[in-house]
Amino acid sequence: MRHRGRRPRALLTIALLGALAAAAQEPPPKDAPPDDGPVVERARIVPPRSAAPAPEAPDAEAPPADPRDPLRALRPPVAERPGHHAVREVRLLKAGAGRVDGARQDDWIAFDMRGTDERYDLYVMRIEVGIETCLTCDNYVFRKVHVLDPAWHPSGEYLVVLAQGSPKRRDLSTALLTTPLRGIGSEVWVLTRDGRDAWQLTTVGERGGAVLEPHFSHESDFLVWSERLTHVAEPWGEWGLLVTEFRIRRGQPHLGKTRTYRSGIGHGLAVAHELTPDDGGLLVSAIPDRSLPQSDVVLLDLETERIERLTASPDEHDELASNVPYGDYYVWVTDRGLGDRRGRLPRRNELWLRSASGHVQERLTYFNHPRSDHYLGDAMIGDVSWTADGESLLLHVVSSPEGSGEVGEGVYLVKLGKEYRR
Repeated sequence: MRHRGRRPRALLTIALLGALAAAAQEPPPKDAPPDDGPVVERARIVPPRSAAPAPEAPDAEAPPADPRDPLRALRPPVAERPGHHAVREVRLLKAGAGRVDGARQDDWIAFDMRGTDERYDLYVMRIEVGIETCLTCDNYVFRKVHVLDPAWHPSGEYLVVLAQGSPKRRDLSTALLTTPLRGIGSEVWVLTRDGRDAWQLTTVGERGGAVLEPHFSHESDFLVWSERLTHVAEPWGEWGLLVTEFRIRRGQPHLGKTRTYRSGIGHGLAVAHELTPDDGGLLVSAIPDRSLPQSDVVLLDLETERIERLTASPDEHDELASNVPYGDYYVWVTDRGLGDRRGRLPRRNELWLRSASGHVQERLTYFNHPRSDHYLGDAMIGDVSWTADGESLLLHVVSSPEGSGEVGEGVYLVKLGKEYRR
């Protein structure tokens, strides 16, 4: 009886193996997605100022795996989860949080977040604890303004922010506040880390000006930001980069000599992103050529005013560049390969990694990829920072889930391996 019971099962096993072998010999259909392991987007290109690589196919064209596929269980699971081999973890750190900056000594972060009154306020939080504290919610000075774009002083005792006080701009949507519109009607302020004291550093709003992206130098000697100088260029006006001496005397901030960089940087909008580790250069997104409709990342030498163009792609919008701590790489945000914007976001983009030479460029995040574990629908990165240990990125991500029509935001932590810390 036992022998008769095994025969049909053995025949079924042989038939299944034969079917699988026949399926393996058949050529795959032309439209089938690749199935050869992890998806790591990489582009080896010529140095800057040369022709850019051809745009990659939009992620949206890659169909998700069919759960009814009988061979699905036999495929390596990683093939259905596109990602970069150096990314160890991607997790939501704070839902609803906006622009973010990590302290340089510990695991404190600062971010802006919209409250029930539809205003953005400044919050601080320890990553390990996960409980935020609002620094401006009860401050009478900021009762009618958005408080945006925090950046830590190297000492960790102060924070620089934007206070956008124009009543006409208070109803800006979450998506629009990822654009230069948040700079209109804004001023640069400095607060103590407990929020008890605050000082206004600029008065450009009185002259119809605007400011964006204030940052401290690594040695705390100066403060940089972008400022709109004229209204001539469309759509944002003509911008320059200001570098100002910064000192704390008797517990109060003081500004000294200011140097303005405007000639040769770009045409129209120029946004400061981060100083190089030696404080001798500034990473900027700008439009170097009037014939190119999209911004590129350039490196401005603060001593010689020499401009080095790090990206050169007329069909891609490049911005938000940041040096990899302790490494010879930097990251930046681009819409490469994602096609036109969709839905309610100004654009879709992802985070990429670039070597110092520019010959190797690799995609790190897959928020817009339907087959990724981190898929958010349409997604846009609005800010980039690092944790103090240099191992994790802090990303402000605005997203619109597929088919929802809603727009949300949050701060994500992306932990990298140590391959690029050399």
